[in-house]
Amino acid sequence: MEISRRLGVSYPTGWYLEKRLRHAMTEREGRYLLGEPNDAGAVPVVEADDVYLGGERNQGSGPAGKTAVIAAAERHVGGRMGHVAMKVVEGFSSSAVKAFREICIANGALVHTDGLRAFMAFGEAGCSHQRSVTGSKRPARARGAPFFVVNTAIANLSTALKATHKTISAKHANDYLGAFCWTTNRRRDMTGMVPALCRAATTASRLTRRSVYAAQAVSLG
Repeated sequence: MEISRRLGVSYPTGWYLEKRLRHAMTEREGRYLLGEPNDAGAVPVVEADDVYLGGERNQGSGPAGKTAVIAAAERHVGGRMGHVAMKVVEGFSSSAVKAFREICIANGALVHTDGLRAFMAFGEAGCSHQRSVTGSKRPARARGAPFFVVNTAIANLSTALKATHKTISAKHANDYLGAFCWTTNRRRDMTGMVPALCRAATTASRLTRRSVYAAQAVSLG
């Protein structure tokens, strides 16, 4: 709506422009792998967790009507958050975890997760896997505590979505997640965001209005 007002265009045109920007951000984030050594040679731990988004129409406490997401965030020495990555998955299965690992996690990374059985797949393809069974107990909310950075990233995502969009469509969720990760990963260079977005937009793959609405039609059908 804000883009439409500022540019004096219709809502569908404003939405399509925003969709293309989110698409460009998402593609650009696909170039980075979590768990690689930083400039000083230190290797961060990668914390990963399972998340459900949405479900406003869900009448029960289960996952029906919700979008399954795997979220991961780097934890540097001292507890500082590094890069984050989030992807929609069909479910929390070993195959979904493997696909996420191949796209988002560097070979040789150390991945720290809770006791979800499917997360055992993080310990393959040269990666190391550390499990901490937390059960129903809420993890400690202190910097440096296990899962502090990934839970902080998830909380920030929830706040951002509810404050700006209230709810998002499952069929476009990956681009919303990609845009959130893009801005989060550039939070320490606010002045460089606009030039970075311009570079991402000019190098992104082509996304036509017809293809966007065709995907909507298939999904709705």
